[in-house]
Amino acid sequence: MRELRLVLSLLGAAALCADLNRVAAQELEIRLNRPAKADQVYRVVIHVSEQHKNTTKAEEKVIDEAADERRIDFIANARIVAVDDKGKPTQIEYTMEKMNLEHGEDHLELLVKDQLLTAKLEGGRTTFALREGDFFPEARECLPLVLDLGEDFLDDAVFGTEQNRAVNSSWPVKAPAATRVLERINILAKPEWIKGSLKFAALKHTGTADTLELTGDLTVTPFKPGDLSPDYTLTAASMKASFALSLPKDPAKMRLEESATRTASATLKGQVKDQEIVVEMTSKYVRSVKYQDPPK
Repeated sequence: MRELRLVLSLLGAAALCADLNRVAAQELEIRLNRPAKADQVYRVVIHVSEQHKNTTKAEEKVIDEAADERRIDFIANARIVAVDDKGKPTQIEYTMEKMNLEHGEDHLELLVKDQLLTAKLEGGRTTFALREGDFFPEARECLPLVLDLGEDFLDDAVFGTEQNRAVNSSWPVKAPAATRVLERINILAKPEWIKGSLKFAALKHTGTADTLELTGDLTVTPFKPGDLSPDYTLTAASMKASFALSLPKDPAKMRLEESATRTASATLKGQVKDQEIVVEMTSKYVRSVKYQDPPK
């Protein structure tokens, strides 16, 4: 009896291995941008955190330090108003559940339940409007960190692939397109400074649908800050980013989850009253998004 159970276990393990091998060898279409339609509705949950630290030195001694950190929570029911010829949204209305900001000891409600927010892509930039009332200054400052309808790293133009791909395969970033996205976040870079790839990490089987799990990375060394003061000279700069994306296997269905983490550092030198000043700057940005079915 024991021998029979052992044989059955071995047969089951062999069948499982065969299934895994078939999945790994299966080449699938991967479309990062999912075509949307006007009046499509969904619920979106977004969390953003941002950290900055500047250290100023003179004669290798720290003379000033400044740090800042904030966290934004955004939850709303979204309705797509308009799309472009590729099916990418160019205008979305959000019926708010909440938009909260934690900044130091401050805890602020930037948008409240049932407020109607419109995000619209105009001239490559995302603009925001409220149906009633006006924004708090903090809301105007934070909304671009949360919502951006323009070109993004996780677009087909930047990290897409024209070939069908199998699990564990990877493909390189399209560096010229990445320069455009970097410029939109105030980082100037040449294509040859950019390295990165996206990987088809796994095909997951769930009770409702199969999902593609993608992971990616990007490095930019060096780069130039777009707002660099003429009083300073850049001596070193680098940026690293990592991405994760969960997509339904069906390329006609919208994304499920996505996340991005960016860290950057730069060192500047300048003269203040005939004294050489060195400023070391570091930053970290984290954004996660979940797309959910709208409430019934």
